[in-house]
Amino acid sequence: MKKNIFSGFYLCAALSVSAAAQVQVVSKTPYGPIADMNAARAIAATFSRPMAALSSAEKMGEACPLEVFEIKDALTAENYRDFSSAALENFKDIKPVEGRCRWQGTQTVSFEPAAPLKTAVLYVGRIKKGFSAVGQTLEEDAEWFFETTRPALKESAPHNDQRWLPLDTVLYAAFTMPMSSSRARDMIKLEETAPDGGVKEVLIGVRLAKEEEIKKIWPHPWQNISTGTVLAVRPAAKLKPDHAYALRFGAGLTAAEGSLGLTEERVINFESWYTFRLKEFPKDACLPDSFSLGFSNPVKYSELYKRMLVSPFTAMPPLTPGAANDDGYQDDNKRTSYLSLPQGMFKPDTLYNFKISPELTDIFGNKLGEAADFQLGPMAYCPYW
Repeated sequence: MKKNIFSGFYLCAALSVSAAAQVQVVSKTPYGPIADMNAARAIAATFSRPMAALSSAEKMGEACPLEVFEIKDALTAENYRDFSSAALENFKDIKPVEGRCRWQGTQTVSFEPAAPLKTAVLYVGRIKKGFSAVGQTLEEDAEWFFETTRPALKESAPHNDQRWLPLDTVLYAAFTMPMSSSRARDMIKLEETAPDGGVKEVLIGVRLAKEEEIKKIWPHPWQNISTGTVLAVRPAAKLKPDHAYALRFGAGLTAAEGSLGLTEERVINFESWYTFRLKEFPKDACLPDSFSLGFSNPVKYSELYKRMLVSPFTAMPPLTPGAANDDGYQDDNKRTSYLSLPQGMFKPDTLYNFKISPELTDIFGNKLGEAADFQLGPMAYCPYW
C-alpha cells in the first residue's frame, strides 16, 4: 500500500516538472493595431525559458525560428474579423518578409525586416512548433497578427458642422497617407437633407486634389498636407439653399496601397447658405450698449452702410479697408450672422428710425428683396455711467 502511494506521488511530481518545463511564447510584439510605424521596425517573441546558447551575435542569429508574413488576400468578414481571432490557415496569398534574426539574450528573438514594412497591411508573426534548442522544444505553434498604420482622415474643407457653404462648393478630405480615387470612390457618399427632413443621396465625382487647390486651402508648411493625400469630391449638381449635407467616408475605405482601411465611418456635416432675410432686430437698452442686426447670411459692413438710412441723419463713422470687407460674427448654432451698429452713433433721449433697402446683398449675391424698417430709442445712459 505504501509503495503505491509513493509511486503515485512520484508520478504527479514528474508530471508537474514536465508541465513546468514546457516551453511557451509568453510575449509577442507588435500585436494588433500599431499607432506608429516605428513599432514595426522589429518583431519580437519572448520564450518562457532560454532557447539559445550565449555566443556571438552572428552565431546566435543563425537560429532564426521567427518568420513574418504579409497577408496579401483581400480582407473580408469571412477571413478577418479582427487581429485577436485571425488564423493563418484562413489566408491563401501569403508573402514571406525578408529579414534577419537577432537574439536579445537567450529568451527573446527579434526579427528585423530587410525593408520597412508597408502601411495599412496585415502581418503575421509565426514560430512553428518543434523549434528546439538547448534541450528545450516548443510544443505548439505560436502566431500573432498585427496591423500597420491605417489611413485616417486628417483635415477637411469644409470642416465638420461648417455653415454658409457656396452652392458650387467642391469638398476636400486630407488623409494621413496617399490615396487612390478609384479605390475610394465606392466608399464615399454624399447625403442631402431637405428642410422638410427628407434625405436623398447626391451623385458625386471623386478625384485627387490638384496641388494649387491644396496650397490654397492649407497654405502653411506646419499643416503638413501633401499632394496625393487629398481627395476632391464634386457634387454632380450644385448644392441647394437651406439644405444640410453629410459627406460619409465608409469604414474600411482604403488608401492607395494596403488592404486595411478606416477603422470606422467618418462623417463631415455642413450646410449651404440660407434664404436671405433679416432675422433679428436690435433691442432698446441703456447706453452705451452694443446693438446688432442678425441676418440669415453674412453681409459685409460696406454693404450695410451703403444700403441703410438713419433718421435723424447720423454720420456713420468711416470704415477702414479691413472693416469694410468684414462680415461680422457668425453664430453657427443659431445660423445667424451678426453686424454691430457703431456705438458712437447713438445719443440719449433720441428716437432713431432705420430703413434697410431691399437691394441689400449678402456675400453670395442674394438680395434682401423687401425693405426692413425698425426703431431704436429714445434711450438713456446706464446708471453706472
